[in-house]
Amino acid sequence: MSPMSSRPPANEPPRPAIRVDARPVTSTCRELYERGDHALIGVSAGNGYFTARRLAALLSWACEHFTRVDVVYADLHVDTMFVAEGATPVKARARARKKVKDTVRRIGRAVDEVGAPGSRIRTRAISECVCLPGYQAVQRRIQKLAAEDERVGRTCEEHVRFVLGGWVEDGRPRDETGALRPEAEAMVRAGLAYLHAELPFLLDTPGVFDVPTSVCCYHKFLPVVRGLWGSSVFNGQAQGHVVVRAHE
Repeated sequence: MSPMSSRPPANEPPRPAIRVDARPVTSTCRELYERGDHALIGVSAGNGYFTARRLAALLSWACEHFTRVDVVYADLHVDTMFVAEGATPVKARARARKKVKDTVRRIGRAVDEVGAPGSRIRTRAISECVCLPGYQAVQRRIQKLAAEDERVGRTCEEHVRFVLGGWVEDGRPRDETGALRPEAEAMVRAGLAYLHAELPFLLDTPGVFDVPTSVCCYHKFLPVVRGLWGSSVFNGQAQGHVVVRAHE
């Protein structure tokens, strides 16, 4: 039996099937979902939600509904986050490499399990995408509009603070004046760098990958997307978002 096979050994009971539930965020998102041109599945490094089984279920579902599927995993600024948490640069790089390597391994197992042709599913790191002309064009557009609309910067910082949660907001990282301590400010800066690398995929995947329309599939509706919905940086006519959950 192949090591990638999903079939359990004969002495083990079969694992329960995984059900995938998809919820388009708006009616326009539903139209783009039903059109089925392209799906983006973003995978965060170190996120325990993305087991190989869940990824395989998500990829199988995506191949049924979309002509093309891109899996993009985060590999930029992961070490910066660890440094901000207090790790030395050497240890941070080692931890980041381990997290990314494990993410790539799980994605590879999921793709093998699905068995779709390579032309249907492409797997790339963010670091591979930043060289794409489409990514660079979208990033320039976002930066230009962000300079004109303070809502963009404010929403991004609110998103990072939300993701960091109580670590930033419960008062421990603040000094006696109430200002954020340097380590907390470093976490926010690292989070913003991480987020800015992801923004083109969240706001204009069609522009990044040169596809007519695209649906970004994630298991949560991200605060930054909610906050920038309808703004000038969001490609609302071609960019959809679907909350996709894989349940065992």
